Amino acid sequence: MAGYKLDVPVDLSEQTTDKLELAKKIIHLVIGACGILTICIVAPLIATEARYLGAGVAGPNYTLFVALVSLPVPFLLVYLPWMYEKHNKFKRLGKFCLKNRTNIIFCGFNTFLWATAGIAITVHSNNPSNCALNSDFTEAYGDTYTSAWATQCNLAKVSAGFAWITCILWLVTLAITGISFWKEKSLIQQRLNEHRINKQSKLEEQQKQQQDEEHGYGGGYAAASGRVYEDEDPFTDSHKQQQAPHHVDPMSEQYHNTASYTPGYDQAIGQYVADSYQHQAFSPMPTPQHMSHPEHTYNQNHF
Repeated sequence: MAGYKLDVPVDLSEQTTDKLELAKKIIHLVIGACGILTICIVAPLIATEARYLGAGVAGPNYTLFVALVSLPVPFLLVYLPWMYEKHNKFKRLGKFCLKNRTNIIFCGFNTFLWATAGIAITVHSNNPSNCALNSDFTEAYGDTYTSAWATQCNLAKVSAGFAWITCILWLVTLAITGISFWKEKSLIQQRLNEHRINKQSKLEEQQKQQQDEEHGYGGGYAAASGRVYEDEDPFTDSHKQQQAPHHVDPMSEQYHNTASYTPGYDQAIGQYVADSYQHQAFSPMPTPQHMSHPEHTYNQNHF
């Protein structure tokens, strides 16, 4: 499946994110206040119904239940992260409440609860029978019943209004958390892409270096094995003579001319030549029978 790019028409800079987080905290506090007000409104309504009817009706009872269950949540979502960031307390709970996943779960669940509570209390407040006076109770309790029952009817309508306001506020916090969660995922995906690109570039750079090294070693080996000049043929006699080592015959005239430039060198060469001629007079062959001893010149020269 081909991927696609989703453009969100909002600014997702760090400054905007901080403002959204601050707005979400303020909304949580407002939600807590609305929950307290809803409890204060629904409780007298249920008390009036319980006084005259023996028990509360389903709609107000469920609304009170939702208000009591969801009341600690917005305060905890504000207090625990604040204590963790400012005073380094409640580390585990603070980190847990700071996560976008946690906020999405709480905001989504409370939005659902308050939506059902709003539906329940709205149906109850719009039911004419819940606001109609009972003639038996009017005769028994008089004006006290009449004023109390009219009040409970108005309280039911106000409770429905606060229920829907609280539901909308939870929905707003859910939307803000969703934007933050989307940004977090985008940043993670961007970092993963950058990591892949950097890894790919490093691999390509290493491969290029290896290729350069291989080409460099091959060229150096070729240059070291046989260096050929462009203007000279390596197979010509002149080039062979230049490349071959220069050997000099010690008996040649060139050798004597070369040695004459060194002081005392000609004397050593002369002595070497004389000794060589004297050594040539000596023969390792046996002495003839008519000669009892070899020539005395050899012995005199050596002794």
